[in-house]
Amino acid sequence: MEQNIPEVFKKTIEEKEDLSYVNPNGDEVYGFTQSKKNADEIILQQKRNNALITWLIMVGALFFIMAIYILYRVESGNILANIVASCVN
Repeated sequence: MEQNIPEVFKKTIEEKEDLSYVNPNGDEVYGFTQSKKNADEIILQQKRNNALITWLIMVGALFFIMAIYILYRVESGNILANIVASCVN
């Protein structure tokens, strides 16, 4: 890195190299993190958030499909007849 860089900018570049961190997978942690441990915790939290959002979308889709199926079955009368028969007995 011994190019023609003025002294004013050398310190800024060194500070950025010390404070920012890119993990081996290539995910960049934006902003200035104080240490590698802090950066790894941020990346882990981001992965947990992504997994939670994915899980919630999958569960929501499952409930949506179940609701459509139940409405279809009620329209055909089978489940509705069973509910009425169980209430009468």
